[in-house]
Amino acid sequence: MKIDTEGQTRLDDIANKILSKDGSLGEQAPALCSYAGLCGSLSLPDFGAKQFSEYTDEGGRIISPVSAIECVTDYVRTVEFLNGIYKGILELKRRFPGEKLHIMYGGCGPYATLLYPLLRRFSKDELEIELVDYYAICVDNAVHISRQLGFNGYIKSVENGDVRTYEPKGRPHMIILEAMDKALLNEHQVAGEYNLRRFLREDGLFVPDVVDLSATVVDDLGSAVLGKLFSLQGDVRERVGAVMEGFLISGRFELPDNLEGEGKVVIKTEVTIFDDVKLSPGTSCITCDTTCGFFDSKDAVGHDLEISYKPGEAQNDISLNLVPGNPAKVLVESDYA
Repeated sequence: MKIDTEGQTRLDDIANKILSKDGSLGEQAPALCSYAGLCGSLSLPDFGAKQFSEYTDEGGRIISPVSAIECVTDYVRTVEFLNGIYKGILELKRRFPGEKLHIMYGGCGPYATLLYPLLRRFSKDELEIELVDYYAICVDNAVHISRQLGFNGYIKSVENGDVRTYEPKGRPHMIILEAMDKALLNEHQVAGEYNLRRFLREDGLFVPDVVDLSATVVDDLGSAVLGKLFSLQGDVRERVGAVMEGFLISGRFELPDNLEGEGKVVIKTEVTIFDDVKLSPGTSCITCDTTCGFFDSKDAVGHDLEISYKPGEAQNDISLNLVPGNPAKVLVESDYA
């Protein structure tokens, strides 16, 4: 297959704008749109004509190939992930001098958006890539694009698989998995990370590094942070246990004594991609505030607040209770969507 040298030049320009220390979203957002357009033009001939359904089970959903493409336009999310991954690769080159770095990209989607814009900054002798996606059409299309951009020498393996059960080909230096929604709802990030982290090489990097969830209460007077609800990070296997068999994200919090009017409970999400590269609460679709219920502040006097839900569930499955100690008082059969 003929290499698209014009596409390579365009990709270099896209990467330069995304990784520029002085870059602004005003330049980076059009660069990402350009990337989506480039990949669209290089995709399989019948890709755009296909109709894609979305796989869902009790653990959440695996977003469709079309939805994966739309994630490109969550601009802040995509820019920060690319910058964090690039910085992480440079750090791995320092930790493993002279070694060819094995990078596994789980849930790569049809455009491999969080990796392809970076590849031409490294030689084929520096990186080997393992692409994995639940949908065969995604890995097929990603490979089709890679051939036209001259990435054949980088691709070690291409697999159609579920990140919750998949076993990488060896022990990767870096594993990339962004299969998450706000508050770790709706998708399989926790289950996928629980499975994949055990294969990561010692001193390797998992991207994102940390996902922190905190609980906040908002009333007529303002807002107050209640505390940390959950943190998804390197010790996930020790803390989560049998995540596929009923693990719950849960926490109990003491409520302020001076609440007024209606209380709203909000979960805030912060993502540390690598080192100091972060997505702050409210800056992207995957870190939007998550409202999980309401209560009358009069009912909260002398009570704690208890939050629990299974990762990957829908927002309206979050359980919210006022707990006076014994017995628990159900606050709301959460119908907030």
